[in-house]
Amino acid sequence: MINEYKTILITGATGFVGSHLVRYYTNKPFKIIALGRSKPNAKLLKTAVEYYQTDIRSDNLPSEAEIIIHSAGLASDTATWKELLDNNVFGTKNLINKVKHKLFIYISSASVYPISDKIHRETDNIHVGLLNDYGRSKYLAEEIALKHNHSVVLRPRAIYGTHDRVLLPKILGMKKANKIIAPCNISKTISMTNINNLIYAIELCIANPEIAINQVFNVTDSITYILKEIITNLFYGIYNQKIPIQTLPFPVSKSISKIAELLHLKTKLTKTALDMICFNNVLSNDKIETLLKYNPKIDFNSYLPELINWIASKRIDKIINDPSGIPWD
Repeated sequence: MINEYKTILITGATGFVGSHLVRYYTNKPFKIIALGRSKPNAKLLKTAVEYYQTDIRSDNLPSEAEIIIHSAGLASDTATWKELLDNNVFGTKNLINKVKHKLFIYISSASVYPISDKIHRETDNIHVGLLNDYGRSKYLAEEIALKHNHSVVLRPRAIYGTHDRVLLPKILGMKKANKIIAPCNISKTISMTNINNLIYAIELCIANPEIAINQVFNVTDSITYILKEIITNLFYGIYNQKIPIQTLPFPVSKSISKIAELLHLKTKLTKTALDMICFNNVLSNDKIETLLKYNPKIDFNSYLPELINWIASKRIDKIINDPSGIPWD
């Protein structure tokens, strides 16, 4: 079935997930069309892709592509609801309506699940009112995608890998002088998704559209993690020594977050960041394992040497403070 598809449109090509998708599919027998709002990096221009510097909400879109992998989206902690609605919901609708396609793969988010200690499954009854604005915008975009008969929704959580400009800068920024400052007890059980495992899931959807279409799948690594161990191992790999962790009381961090929000002050202690770090968050892969035979081989520990080597090739202060160009750096 995969050989029937010749053209892939990848949105968010200048972002973390999109850049990995472009690099991966340029080595496959497809014509690649890439979309991004930013001016393309020289390395992107050197790939064999047709690049559109455009917004998914605009009319300046390709007329057709047999496969659309939609990874673009607004994930800012400080974005307003209007901005999130406009980009994530109306942008997705515009893309579906304007570009003729046979298969639409929407990269959603585990943020569509409310905070809970239970294992999240695709059959959960999701109460949209319990979600933060980002999660609500992604859930509404999912609903738009699934109204069409050619769509698959993938829900990864905490996507990690080289060229990351979202999760990795947040974690690296936790180190202050010779300590890691945590906003709460970080001994939480979490799911994470290696970027290569996400691509593997996408490949399974492309190869098995008769099974995947009209389905929602969680996509994570095969194992769950303790966040404290992830952070400890990452910093040990970078600095070759154990960095002590100092934990702030969660009520203090929550108060700082609320005050900063009320006063419109910049802070890394946003509600979204606290939700990500301070609560258990585990997803079940049972559905994708059963229907698509998903069997990911990569986990954080096996991938860590590659991630450490990539970090070593960059300036950590740039990853933390100026990550915009990191996906193609």
